[in-house]
Amino acid sequence: MVATEERMVATEERMVATEEHMVATEERMVATEERMVATEERMVATEERMVATEERMVATEERMVATEERMVATEERMVATEERMVATEEHMVANEDTSRDATPGVVPPNVNRGLRFDLR
Repeated sequence: MVATEERMVATEERMVATEEHMVATEERMVATEERMVATEERMVATEERMVATEERMVATEERMVATEERMVATEERMVATEERMVATEEHMVANEDTSRDATPGVVPPNVNRGLRFDLR
């Protein structure tokens, strides 16, 4: 009977040790799961930051394109203004040349085209 009691105690001790081992294993599994969840949360946060960065990059690119378009339009206006200035200068030079040769009271034919003045 003592031997049976000792076997029962040894079995109970093994069962307790097995239960403790199972509890420790479960705790490790829970800790691992918690680390996996935390890692997943960090990955999601990183992905969200990457998306936000990409959106900012796209917005910046759009602003750069708009700025470039404005610069091109400004350049086109500057060229047109320069062309008008050149034409005005050429017209002024042509008027100077003809006005030196003009007879008083006579309008040279290349000046004020389409306009006729009565100089009487």
